[in-house]
Amino acid sequence: MKLIKKQMIALVLIMVISVMDIGLLGKCFTHGVGAVTFDEINNPDIFLKQVNGDLQCTLVAATMLIRRAAMLSGYADWADITVDKVKSQAWIEGVGLKYNFTYEGITVNKAPFGADPVNEALLLLELHPEGIVLFDQIRSPRSHAVLLTDYTNEMFYCADPSDAVPYGRIPISSGLVQVQDTEFYYYVSSPGIAPLSPPAMEENSSILAVDSNTYPSISSGTSYYYDGAVKSRVEPYLYYISMGIFRKIIWN
Repeated sequence: MKLIKKQMIALVLIMVISVMDIGLLGKCFTHGVGAVTFDEINNPDIFLKQVNGDLQCTLVAATMLIRRAAMLSGYADWADITVDKVKSQAWIEGVGLKYNFTYEGITVNKAPFGADPVNEALLLLELHPEGIVLFDQIRSPRSHAVLLTDYTNEMFYCADPSDAVPYGRIPISSGLVQVQDTEFYYYVSSPGIAPLSPPAMEENSSILAVDSNTYPSISSGTSYYYDGAVKSRVEPYLYYISMGIFRKIIWN
Protein backbone atom coordinates (compact mmCIF):
# COMPACT_ATOMS: atom_id res chain seq x y z
CA MET A 1 0.00 0.00 0.00
CA LYS A 2 2.82 2.33 0.93
CA LEU A 3 4.63 1.55 -2.34
CA ILE A 4 1.47 2.23 -4.38
CA LYS A 5 1.09 5.60 -2.66
CA LYS A 6 4.68 6.52 -3.52
CA GLN A 7 4.12 5.45 -7.13
CA MET A 8 1.09 7.74 -7.33
CA ILE A 9 3.15 10.62 -5.95
CA ALA A 10 5.84 9.91 -8.54
CA LEU A 11 3.29 10.02 -11.36
CA VAL A 12 1.96 13.35 -10.09
CA LEU A 13 5.51 14.70 -10.00
CA ILE A 14 6.02 13.67 -13.62
CA MET A 15 2.88 15.56 -14.63
CA VAL A 16 4.08 18.66 -12.79
CA ILE A 17 7.56 18.44 -14.33
CA SER A 18 6.06 18.02 -17.80
CA VAL A 19 4.10 21.25 -17.34
CA MET A 20 7.26 22.98 -16.10
CA ASP A 21 9.16 21.75 -19.17
CA ILE A 22 6.68 23.51 -21.44
CA GLY A 23 7.12 26.74 -19.51
CA LEU A 24 10.92 26.51 -19.52
CA LEU A 25 11.30 26.12 -23.27
CA GLY A 26 11.38 29.87 -23.93
CA LYS A 27 13.95 30.58 -26.59
CA CYS A 28 15.46 27.12 -26.25
CA PHE A 29 14.60 24.44 -28.74
CA THR A 30 11.83 21.97 -28.02
CA HIS A 31 12.88 18.36 -27.64
CA GLY A 32 10.79 15.60 -29.18
CA VAL A 33 11.26 11.89 -29.80
CA GLY A 34 11.96 10.88 -33.41
CA ALA A 35 11.31 14.44 -34.64
CA VAL A 36 12.77 13.81 -38.12
CA THR A 37 13.76 10.94 -40.38
CA PHE A 38 17.22 9.95 -41.59
CA ASP A 39 16.54 11.47 -45.02
CA GLU A 40 15.31 14.73 -43.53
CA ILE A 41 18.34 15.19 -41.29
CA ASN A 42 20.59 14.65 -44.32
CA ASN A 43 18.76 17.06 -46.60
CA PRO A 44 21.38 18.98 -48.64
CA ASP A 45 19.92 22.30 -47.47
CA ILE A 46 21.14 21.59 -43.93
CA PHE A 47 24.79 21.52 -44.92
CA LEU A 48 27.03 24.56 -45.34
CA LYS A 49 30.28 25.62 -46.98
CA GLN A 50 32.98 27.98 -45.78
CA VAL A 51 32.84 31.55 -47.01
CA ASN A 52 35.99 32.77 -45.28
CA GLY A 53 38.61 30.40 -46.62
CA ASP A 54 40.08 27.73 -44.36
CA LEU A 55 39.95 29.71 -41.15
CA GLN A 56 36.45 28.85 -39.93
CA CYS A 57 35.97 25.17 -40.79
CA THR A 58 35.32 24.26 -37.15
CA LEU A 59 32.68 26.98 -36.86
CA VAL A 60 30.89 25.90 -40.04
CA ALA A 61 31.00 22.23 -39.03
CA ALA A 62 29.68 23.08 -35.56
CA THR A 63 26.84 25.11 -37.09
CA MET A 64 25.79 22.10 -39.17
CA LEU A 65 25.97 19.97 -36.01
CA ILE A 66 23.70 22.37 -34.13
CA ARG A 67 21.25 22.48 -37.04
CA ARG A 68 20.91 18.70 -36.96
CA ALA A 69 20.58 18.64 -33.18
CA ALA A 70 17.85 21.28 -33.40
CA MET A 71 16.01 19.30 -36.07
CA LEU A 72 16.11 16.16 -33.95
CA SER A 73 14.75 18.24 -31.09
CA GLY A 74 11.72 19.24 -33.16
CA TYR A 75 12.85 22.78 -34.02
CA ALA A 76 11.16 23.64 -37.33
CA ASP A 77 13.13 26.84 -38.03
CA TRP A 78 16.55 25.19 -38.16
CA ALA A 79 17.43 27.28 -41.23
CA ASP A 80 17.57 30.31 -38.92
CA ILE A 81 20.69 28.79 -37.34
CA THR A 82 23.47 30.45 -39.31
CA VAL A 83 27.24 30.59 -39.07
CA ASP A 84 27.15 34.26 -38.08
CA LYS A 85 24.65 33.63 -35.27
CA VAL A 86 26.59 30.69 -33.87
CA LYS A 87 29.83 32.65 -34.21
CA SER A 88 28.62 35.23 -31.70
CA GLN A 89 28.55 32.52 -29.01
CA ALA A 90 31.20 30.08 -30.19
CA TRP A 91 34.08 31.95 -31.79
CA ILE A 92 37.10 33.81 -30.41
CA GLU A 93 38.82 35.99 -32.97
CA GLY A 94 42.45 35.04 -33.46
CA VAL A 95 41.93 31.78 -31.54
CA GLY A 96 39.11 29.81 -33.12
CA LEU A 97 36.17 27.74 -31.87
CA LYS A 98 35.73 27.66 -28.10
CA TYR A 99 36.29 24.41 -26.20
CA ASN A 100 32.69 24.63 -25.03
CA PHE A 101 29.81 26.95 -25.78
CA THR A 102 26.02 27.10 -25.72
CA TYR A 103 23.80 28.33 -28.53
CA GLU A 104 20.06 28.64 -27.80
CA GLY A 105 20.11 25.85 -25.24
CA ILE A 106 22.35 23.46 -27.18
CA THR A 107 25.75 22.97 -25.53
CA VAL A 108 28.76 21.81 -27.56
CA ASN A 109 31.99 20.52 -25.99
CA LYS A 110 35.42 19.60 -27.34
CA ALA A 111 37.11 16.33 -26.34
CA PRO A 112 40.21 14.36 -27.38
CA PHE A 113 40.08 10.97 -29.06
CA GLY A 114 41.87 8.08 -27.40
CA ALA A 115 44.08 5.50 -29.07
CA ASP A 116 41.29 4.17 -31.32
CA PRO A 117 39.40 7.06 -32.97
CA VAL A 118 37.52 4.78 -35.37
CA ASN A 119 35.81 2.67 -32.71
CA GLU A 120 35.26 5.71 -30.52
CA ALA A 121 33.58 7.48 -33.44
CA LEU A 122 31.31 4.48 -34.00
CA LEU A 123 30.20 4.57 -30.37
CA LEU A 124 29.74 8.34 -30.42
CA LEU A 125 27.51 8.14 -33.49
CA GLU A 126 25.30 5.61 -31.69
CA LEU A 127 24.93 8.05 -28.81
CA HIS A 128 24.68 11.16 -31.00
CA PRO A 129 22.39 10.81 -34.04
CA GLU A 130 23.08 14.48 -34.77
CA GLY A 131 26.70 13.52 -35.51
CA ILE A 132 30.03 14.82 -34.22
CA VAL A 133 32.59 17.28 -35.57
CA LEU A 134 35.96 15.71 -36.41
CA PHE A 135 38.92 18.06 -35.97
CA ASP A 136 42.31 17.09 -37.39
CA GLN A 137 44.38 19.75 -35.65
CA ILE A 138 47.81 18.63 -36.88
CA ARG A 139 46.76 17.96 -40.47
CA SER A 140 49.21 19.12 -43.15
CA PRO A 141 49.29 21.70 -44.63
CA ARG A 142 46.66 23.07 -42.21
CA SER A 143 44.12 21.85 -39.67
CA HIS A 144 40.61 21.06 -40.85
CA ALA A 145 37.22 19.97 -39.47
CA VAL A 146 34.26 18.09 -40.93
CA LEU A 147 30.87 16.99 -39.62
CA LEU A 148 30.73 13.21 -39.25
CA THR A 149 27.08 12.46 -39.99
CA ASP A 150 26.63 8.70 -39.77
CA TYR A 151 28.00 5.20 -40.32
CA THR A 152 25.91 3.33 -42.90
CA ASN A 153 26.63 0.07 -44.73
CA GLU A 154 30.08 -0.15 -43.11
CA MET A 155 31.05 3.33 -44.30
CA PHE A 156 31.47 6.68 -42.53
CA TYR A 157 29.79 9.71 -44.09
CA CYS A 158 30.51 13.38 -43.53
CA ALA A 159 29.71 16.92 -44.61
CA ASP A 160 32.90 18.82 -45.41
CA PRO A 161 32.86 22.65 -45.19
CA SER A 162 35.64 22.93 -47.80
CA ASP A 163 34.76 24.08 -51.32
CA ALA A 164 37.36 21.61 -52.60
CA VAL A 165 35.04 18.64 -52.04
CA PRO A 166 31.44 17.86 -53.11
CA TYR A 167 28.50 19.46 -51.33
CA GLY A 168 26.27 17.69 -48.82
CA ARG A 169 26.59 14.26 -47.24
CA ILE A 170 29.50 12.39 -48.82
CA PRO A 171 31.61 9.31 -48.03
CA ILE A 172 34.37 10.21 -45.57
CA SER A 173 36.91 9.03 -48.14
CA SER A 174 35.88 12.00 -50.30
CA GLY A 175 36.46 14.48 -47.47
CA LEU A 176 39.65 16.17 -46.33
CA VAL A 177 39.65 14.57 -42.85
CA GLN A 178 39.79 10.85 -42.11
CA VAL A 179 38.51 9.42 -38.85
CA GLN A 180 41.70 7.53 -38.01
CA ASP A 181 43.76 10.73 -38.33
CA THR A 182 41.60 12.85 -36.05
CA GLU A 183 42.83 14.09 -32.68
CA PHE A 184 39.72 15.88 -31.37
CA TYR A 185 35.97 15.97 -31.76
CA TYR A 186 33.12 18.31 -30.84
CA TYR A 187 29.83 16.88 -29.64
CA VAL A 188 26.47 17.99 -28.22
CA SER A 189 26.67 17.45 -24.46
CA SER A 190 23.16 18.73 -23.74
CA PRO A 191 20.29 18.38 -24.16
CA GLY A 192 19.99 14.63 -24.71
CA ILE A 193 18.98 14.07 -28.33
CA ALA A 194 16.35 11.44 -29.08
CA PRO A 195 17.16 8.74 -31.65
CA LEU A 196 15.91 8.98 -35.22
CA SER A 197 13.26 6.34 -34.53
CA PRO A 198 11.55 5.62 -31.18
CA PRO A 199 13.18 2.87 -29.04
CA ALA A 200 11.48 -0.53 -29.28
CA MET A 201 9.07 -1.79 -26.61
CA GLU A 202 9.59 -5.37 -25.48
CA GLU A 203 6.57 -7.60 -24.92
CA ASN A 204 4.91 -7.35 -21.49
CA SER A 205 7.06 -4.38 -20.57
CA SER A 206 5.86 -1.04 -19.30
CA ILE A 207 9.26 0.62 -19.57
CA LEU A 208 10.99 1.88 -22.70
CA ALA A 209 14.19 0.14 -23.80
CA VAL A 210 16.87 2.62 -24.94
CA ASP A 211 20.47 2.55 -26.06
CA SER A 212 23.12 2.56 -23.34
CA ASN A 213 23.92 6.10 -22.21
CA THR A 214 24.44 8.27 -19.17
CA TYR A 215 21.59 10.63 -18.31
CA PRO A 216 20.88 13.08 -15.48
CA SER A 217 19.07 11.58 -12.50
CA ILE A 218 16.28 13.69 -11.08
CA SER A 219 16.56 11.79 -7.81
CA SER A 220 20.09 12.85 -7.01
CA GLY A 221 21.19 15.56 -9.43
CA THR A 222 24.13 13.39 -10.43
CA SER A 223 24.10 10.71 -13.11
CA TYR A 224 23.45 7.02 -13.47
CA TYR A 225 24.25 4.45 -16.12
CA TYR A 226 21.28 2.85 -17.85
CA ASP A 227 22.34 -0.33 -19.64
CA GLY A 228 19.38 -0.51 -22.00
CA ALA A 229 17.76 -3.42 -20.16
CA VAL A 230 14.01 -3.39 -19.72
CA LYS A 231 13.10 -2.74 -16.09
CA SER A 232 10.42 -4.69 -14.25
CA ARG A 233 7.22 -3.09 -13.03
CA VAL A 234 8.02 -4.11 -9.47
CA GLU A 235 11.35 -2.29 -9.25
CA PRO A 236 11.21 0.75 -6.94
CA TYR A 237 11.88 3.41 -9.57
CA LEU A 238 10.32 4.81 -12.71
CA TYR A 239 11.81 6.08 -15.97
CA TYR A 240 10.12 8.81 -17.96
CA ILE A 241 10.97 11.39 -20.61
CA SER A 242 11.42 15.08 -19.80
CA MET A 243 12.90 17.60 -22.24
CA GLY A 244 13.91 14.72 -24.47
CA ILE A 245 15.99 13.07 -21.74
CA PHE A 246 15.27 9.78 -20.01
CA ARG A 247 15.01 10.46 -16.27
CA LYS A 248 14.47 8.36 -13.14
CA ILE A 249 12.40 8.76 -9.99
CA ILE A 250 13.24 6.56 -6.99
CA TRP A 251 10.46 5.99 -4.47
CA ASN A 252 11.94 3.52 -1.97
